[in-house]
Amino acid sequence: MITSPSPAELVQMVRSALEAHVAPAVTEPTVAAALAQAGLVLRYVEAVVDHQLAWIREEIADIHETAASIIDAQDDPGGHITQALRASLDAQTHSLELSQARQEYQLASEVLSRCLDRGQFANKAAIGALQRRLDREGSIKSAAGLTFTSRVVSEGTSS
Repeated sequence: MITSPSPAELVQMVRSALEAHVAPAVTEPTVAAALAQAGLVLRYVEAVVDHQLAWIREEIADIHETAASIIDAQDDPGGHITQALRASLDAQTHSLELSQARQEYQLASEVLSRCLDRGQFANKAAIGALQRRLDREGSIKSAAGLTFTSRVVSEGTSS
């Protein structure tokens, strides 16, 4: 098995070559825009490709723990969270296949959704899990250089 360069390194090499050699030669604005978009996609893939499975597994575990704490606090009177959690736990294979992990992540996301629909304790706990998810996504985007920065320059400031 080839372990070096890593998938992230391969994507970075392709992206760098496109930016260094192809982008400067592109003069057509629509083609340049399409190339820039492709560069953004490559930056995202570069940032996630080596870690996505671990991140998915961590988020699933976090959601399951959050749901279990809500159930333990008896804040699931209709059993909707329990039902979704049971389905999510039953579907877990711990497979190393990313496509399988994504399916399991969808089921865990349903658990989180049901937690967010519950009462005050459940909602507070679920919002914590959701915030951890958003923080991770923000970190991934930041690592990929995909954070939003405005090109609008306010009057009186220089760019």
